[in-house]
Amino acid sequence: NGWRMLKPGGVLVYSTCSLSRFQNEYVLGGFLSRHAEHEALVEVIPLLQNQVAASPIWQPSCAEEWVGLEQHRGVFARMKCAVRLDPRVSNTSGMFIARIRKLSDVQTTFDIEDIAPLKLET
Repeated sequence: NGWRMLKPGGVLVYSTCSLSRFQNEYVLGGFLSRHAEHEALVEVIPLLQNQVAASPIWQPSCAEEWVGLEQHRGVFARMKCAVRLDPRVSNTSGMFIARIRKLSDVQTTFDIEDIAPLKLET
């Protein structure tokens, strides 16, 4: 678990070569739901800022998509600096990248829930 070993002020990059929200936003959301705003911050990626190839992350855009995710609205707001690389304009197969800065060191024990994605409430 790289996050546990990271010192406050350090940066962890979560990246996949997938555009699946279940591998990207839901995993990052699960992580952020267990680490408060004073512990973890998703930062802008300077190299990708204002690049055509970088597109916003997926997030629910209508009432139907928010079903089961209502309690996570704040988590999605915290993800706004993560990016997707659109394969049509980035010359990649598609990617998701989140740069996460560790602001404080609160958690000291590891739990399997630390790596669980967002849980959809039904």
